[in-house]
Amino acid sequence: TTLATVGYGDISPQTKLGRAVVLGMICVGVMVIPARATQMWQQWNARKVAVGKVHPARPFALLSGRITEVRSFSDLFTEFQHQLPTGSDLHLMVLGNRPTRELTAFCELHERNLSFKEGSVLSPSDLKDSRAAKASAALIMANRFNSDVDTEDTDVLFRVWAMKAYTKCVPLTVQVLRASSLAKVAQFLDPYVDTVVSTQLTRHRLAALSCV
Repeated sequence: TTLATVGYGDISPQTKLGRAVVLGMICVGVMVIPARATQMWQQWNARKVAVGKVHPARPFALLSGRITEVRSFSDLFTEFQHQLPTGSDLHLMVLGNRPTRELTAFCELHERNLSFKEGSVLSPSDLKDSRAAKASAALIMANRFNSDVDTEDTDVLFRVWAMKAYTKCVPLTVQVLRASSLAKVAQFLDPYVDTVVSTQLTRHRLAALSCV
């Protein structure tokens, strides 16, 4: 028989005290146990995902962004690898949103040169855990799939500010969506070591080049 005395019924409380004890057990089984199980699930789900890791002695670049499309990120990572000098051992660490199964699989496939940590440069603890101050360079990217362009560029601005407040020793390459956001971001950057570009301006330049 169970705590709720569901069974054959051959064993059941006979006294008032026994019935009160069983009633208390039923309350515990029906209310307390599911509540605790829910809390445990929430705590487990709140754990931040990390895929791969960087050896402490290995140089790495930090990328901050929201990765929503695995194919576009694959193109970015491939281009990143192609641009590295011959013999370079630079690792790419991504600090961003919780990865999808497809993105996790992609990171595991390239774990030799790529790692992923769920988090944000807006969090000092995440910056510390990712050893952001030791990065050779940092890339702060806007999510070009976000339909709210102004909000996305504002988010980039806050991430630039947070990164500069944490360390000024890491060169930044920043990508915004609107050309009008360039001046807003540039005021936080060091013009001698940092770079800011906009996807809007890049598209216009590519369109102009295609007409030449």
